Amino acid sequence: MAKQEQEMREELGIVGIKVLQKGQTRRYGDSYYRWEITVEGPVSAAGLLGYCQSFLMKNDNPYSNWQAHQRESASEYFKGYYTLKRVSENVYIYEVMRPFCD
Repeated sequence: MAKQEQEMREELGIVGIKVLQKGQTRRYGDSYYRWEITVEGPVSAAGLLGYCQSFLMKNDNPYSNWQAHQRESASEYFKGYYTLKRVSENVYIYEVMRPFCD
């Protein structure tokens, strides 16, 4: 792990990252990447998202934007999306969807 990543993990209080899903679930399907991130205590959602975008997988198109615009054009659909959800007090799920041709 790079020094910058380690420093950011310590700053955010990240104590564990577990890969839940990686890649396609079927032939010619979209690829889904999902991580479970455990933190020690309160954490800034923006800071955690910055970590995820920098060190897990980059995608700067939030799901709400993708959902609203995906049917407008192929370029909108093929941007894919990300989500960051808090599932319990100290656990977050970060997910990135990449369309099947990516």
